[in-house]
Order: sequence, then structure tokens, then C-alpha cells
Amino acid sequence: LENKGEGNYALQALPWQMQMAPITDFHVEDLNRDGQLDALAVGNAYATEVKIGRCDAFTGAYLIGQKEGGFDIQTGRESGFLADKAARKLAKVPLANDHTAYFVANNADSLLAFTLKQTPL
Repeated sequence: LENKGEGNYALQALPWQMQMAPITDFHVEDLNRDGQLDALAVGNAYATEVKIGRCDAFTGAYLIGQKEGGFDIQTGRESGFLADKAARKLAKVPLANDHTAYFVANNADSLLAFTLKQTPL
């Protein structure tokens, strides 16, 4: 759902790649500094029933907001934001010299850290 303000929302379909496994967290901001909101997404679920198996087909995603609405998607393998474990939480952490790291907390696994390559305006 896109928040249009004043209690109004618009339903936006997410790309099919976002349907591969449960999404557990998003971080939304203008990541590429083009004036449109973008998002990082993480997910997967390993604790499903034995008969079903793990939901582990999602590799993380970088959703690039478009002016006309909707998103273009870069999967984890395409963007380098490869969060292919049982991710639970995504956090932005400011670093020195105006750099930023994005940490992904994984269930019963190691913490992942990413930085974005910024292009000049």
C-alpha cells in the first residue's frame, strides 16, 4: 500500500520477484538520490513445517522508485545487496564521513553488512 497522505492509500503491485518467499522487512528512502522513494527488502523463512520445506528463494531486493509510480527491481544478485539467508530485520547505521551501512539480522546466522555505491548527482 502506498501512503498518499491524509488517510488515503493506493494499492501497488510489487514485482513478481517479491513473491518468492515471505518478506520480513523493508527500508524505504531515496537511496539513489533521484527524488523518488526506493526500498531495500529482505525475507525468507526457514522455520516452516517439514512437509512444506524452507521458503528460501528470495535473495533480497533493491526496489527503485519510478516517477510514474511502481518500482523497477534489482534482485540481490543483480545489485550486490545479497541477503539470501533467513533475514528478520534491516537497519540503517550512519558511519563516519557521511557513509552509511545497512545491516541485515538473520535468524540463527551471522549479521550481514552492506554499503551503497553512490553515483554523483
